[in-house]
Amino acid sequence: MSLHHKIPSGSLRFILAPLMVFGLMISTHADGQAEPQTIAPLKSGDKVLFIGNSFTEWSGPLPAAIQSLIKVSGSDLDVTFASKVKGMGILKEYATWDSIGAMAAIREGGWTYVVIQGWSDAIDRKDSETNEDGTRNPDYLGYPENQQIMLRYFKLLDAEVKKVGAKTILYEPHVGSHLWDAHMTKSAETYSILKNEVSCFHAPVIKAWDTVIKRHPGDAASLLFAPDGGHQNPDGMALDAMTFYTIFTGMSPATLKPEFPATMLRPELYEEFAEIAYRTGKEILTANNSAIADTQNPTAPADLAVSNKLSESFTLTWSPSTDDVGVLGYKVYKNDVQIGTTSRPQFAVGDLTPETAYTMKIVAFDSEAKVSPETTITVTTEKFTAVDNSGALYDWDFTGVNGESKWAAATILPGMSGSPPAGVVSIHLPLITRVGFNNNALVARNSAATTLEEAIAQGLYFSITIAPLKGNVYSVTDLDVTFISEGPHNFTLMSEKLGFKADQAIGTYPETEPVQTIAITGHDQLTSSTEFRIYVWGSNNQWTAFGLSRLSISGAVKSESAASFPSGLAAANLSETGFDLGWKPAKDAVEYEVFKDGKSIGKTTSLAMPVRDVKINSTYTLTVKAINKAKQLSEASSPLSVTIPDLSKPSVPKDLTASGLGADSFILHWKTSTDNVGVVLYEVSKNDQDGGTTAALQMPEPYLSPDTVYTMKVRAKDAAGNFSDWSAPLEVKTLPAVKQKP
Repeated sequence: MSLHHKIPSGSLRFILAPLMVFGLMISTHADGQAEPQTIAPLKSGDKVLFIGNSFTEWSGPLPAAIQSLIKVSGSDLDVTFASKVKGMGILKEYATWDSIGAMAAIREGGWTYVVIQGWSDAIDRKDSETNEDGTRNPDYLGYPENQQIMLRYFKLLDAEVKKVGAKTILYEPHVGSHLWDAHMTKSAETYSILKNEVSCFHAPVIKAWDTVIKRHPGDAASLLFAPDGGHQNPDGMALDAMTFYTIFTGMSPATLKPEFPATMLRPELYEEFAEIAYRTGKEILTANNSAIADTQNPTAPADLAVSNKLSESFTLTWSPSTDDVGVLGYKVYKNDVQIGTTSRPQFAVGDLTPETAYTMKIVAFDSEAKVSPETTITVTTEKFTAVDNSGALYDWDFTGVNGESKWAAATILPGMSGSPPAGVVSIHLPLITRVGFNNNALVARNSAATTLEEAIAQGLYFSITIAPLKGNVYSVTDLDVTFISEGPHNFTLMSEKLGFKADQAIGTYPETEPVQTIAITGHDQLTSSTEFRIYVWGSNNQWTAFGLSRLSISGAVKSESAASFPSGLAAANLSETGFDLGWKPAKDAVEYEVFKDGKSIGKTTSLAMPVRDVKINSTYTLTVKAINKAKQLSEASSPLSVTIPDLSKPSVPKDLTASGLGADSFILHWKTSTDNVGVVLYEVSKNDQDGGTTAALQMPEPYLSPDTVYTMKVRAKDAAGNFSDWSAPLEVKTLPAVKQKP
């Protein structure tokens, strides 16, 4: 029997009566097509049943991901999601559903919607084309013959759903990426027939995936698919969940930040995925007579306030706007000129003029391009204030802002640029945050470089760019970082100032030494931005992750109009009595003041000063401040730690003697050596070979040969590792062996 039914003319009674197909009752329009089904937004207490293995397999479950979106939407929904697993060919194997429990779950009832997964083999094949022995399967049906079988099974299934008062949603999540175009064509034709024959709701989420593939042709497969080319990876699952969120709520997920994006391979694409999901969900609703009704404009941003106001920058914050489909973002205007957009209720405004008034305006917009009333505020920047600081120029926290792993919150020293940290840390690879590996980290994977040269050529690096605010100069002294790695990776630090070439690296650090404090030299008095790169190499295993879990850049920053700080402190002529401290000249300095452990030890107009009044084995912290013509004292230089060495040898042990002389042993004695700090050990030499060490003034010498001369010497060792000269030698002859009587 054909599934395409013609309605006999003149049979009004038949037209209005229910149409019987395979014993099923389907409500129809006068044109003979199925009654269109509509989807109403979920409400508190609704229950949704998901049937299909993509809902629990790989990186699922999808119902939990959708529930996560609903939870953070603020819609106070309390929706129950369940799921049942079935292998491939879920529609064509309808006859087995009783045995796997899927049919029992449907008949349990209480569902608002039953979402059923459709796979590619439900579209274009029935069973395998060949049997296990290689012979052709006589029951094999290819495309399009299998459409009829799939449609028949689905009608039976749809009837079971309707018996419990629920509505059916046919969910098509994905197809094999290698057959993308062919399967999309078959899917469109099959479900076009299905729409006219069965009262169901079709949700081809695959359309959203198609949009991603068109936007990211080079890496779409890695964004959406597992290695087998079929299953969703975490990104694909997130895209599915966002699309269903729009279908179920009629709202955009663009500004929602639930927990599950933390497991995405590319969390920085969340907003783009959400926008695609919204457009797809809207298209699906429209195609199924359930168009989104955007009846409101967003509310005006409220509580607009200013923080961190300086002479050249400030930060705007406000309370989030609300909207019936969801606020997509905010437009920011300065003196009626748009200077940017943001998806968060905050925006950093920079590059301003001191003591100048600016009129700032914020306008919210939703996913349908409707805008809110504007909210304005006038902000006057502060007078220019000279900065003079040292410490952590930047200190990144990779837990992120508002739980978003892709954003690194940064503590920035006053005087340095306040650019959003998202523009500071980036990598030419997918960013991930993996629970169980290191959740508070900037992590990547898929490195294919086994050498540093390959990493440079392929651009496999983390990039950290720092910059001063206008009118400031800064120096970089060290970088504190913790490397994390699942495999044998090396991390090589380079800087823009030195050049990104293999022979110009600051240093290379293996994953076996994760915690590093790296000294940075040659980066003094900088007035523009500087990029540092950490290249990653040493393994071509694409499944090993690596990254940074702690990152801090230290140094000093100073306004150019203020006295400049000295740099490059170094100690020369180090001895037990002191050393000579030297430094590089500071801009506009006419004099320098030197500090030892925070106390001034004098001033000088030269670039060096002798440091005395010290103790052996003691460590001192030295800093230098510059003084300009206006008698302004600069910020202290970066500190230099100097430990006073013990260079004195102990005195030579004297008066070596032997006692207890026998045929096979004796005891060696000597007198105490002296030292400016203290002797800790004596080392004994026997016939110019190692004879052991002792803290005592004697050493037993057993297991010797009878009637043999031994040359003994002793030297002393102090706590600093200094040895005395060897003592004068003492020759000791053992006694002859005692002859045994016959």
